Amino acid sequence: MMNAHAPDRRIMPTAARQRGFSLAEVLMALFILGIGIISVASLFPAGIAQQRQSVDDIAGPIIAENALATIRTRVQRDDFGSPDWQEAGFQEPVTRNRGDWDWRRPLYVYGDNAYDSGIEIFSDDFEFEIPYNVSKWEDEVPFRPILQAERYYPQESSAPPQYVWDVMFRRANGRVQAGIFVYQVSVPGGGRARYVVSDDDSIVPREAEAEVDFDDPRFIRVDAAPFEGSNPRWIIDELGHAHRVLSMERDGGYLIFELTRPLPEPPPFDQATMFVYFIPPASADGEFTFRPIYATVRDL
Repeated sequence: MMNAHAPDRRIMPTAARQRGFSLAEVLMALFILGIGIISVASLFPAGIAQQRQSVDDIAGPIIAENALATIRTRVQRDDFGSPDWQEAGFQEPVTRNRGDWDWRRPLYVYGDNAYDSGIEIFSDDFEFEIPYNVSKWEDEVPFRPILQAERYYPQESSAPPQYVWDVMFRRANGRVQAGIFVYQVSVPGGGRARYVVSDDDSIVPREAEAEVDFDDPRFIRVDAAPFEGSNPRWIIDELGHAHRVLSMERDGGYLIFELTRPLPEPPPFDQATMFVYFIPPASADGEFTFRPIYATVRDL
């Protein structure tokens, strides 16, 4: 007969039940957990970068179309003319037909804010002069300004704009073309900025001389100096083609750009070099940095 006061051995804890985790087991568990957390966390920057790329890929063409619509409200094809040196019978190497001219940038109008600064498509400034139709305008330089505020996207916003666009013009085979760059402006350390071009600033777009690899026209070799501090993504060549840069490799003082597609035609007269045009990586004073997201060439 069982003694009512005797302890029940079935519910007494054993030494095995009282044993906890050793320090080695805890450290191993934390190590495994840390690896898992790091692996998951490493996906976030890649995901954010991919999301930003997707947004840029969608926004770039839309902003370029808006820019083209704005440009077309200011100028028509017959507003453009021939430069004096062509009327005198001289031709530049890149010229295909009489009356054509290579890429030229508008005159930049400097001011303190987006409503008293911008670009002037036609001017009498020799460096930035874009030929206008003398028979239409006679001796009067047509006034065709585009305000800096009109180059912001979105335009109507109290916050700094997400994107800015710039333009240059050329005439080739009788067609007037606009080369449009879309880019984002930020300040060192991050954050968007309301960018206004100043007279001591870098003028965009810039040009650089490039050597073409005729064996594989996907590759061009350019001076690295203008691109320092950036990863160039879009360029426009002197023949009127926009290119996306797939990869970049340093070669001494030069950069080798691999384009997503080969050059559709070699430089004129089988020359080994050509000019490419691009948005600089930063303003001259280092106050702003530029991140190009899209480039296109469109007929007016």
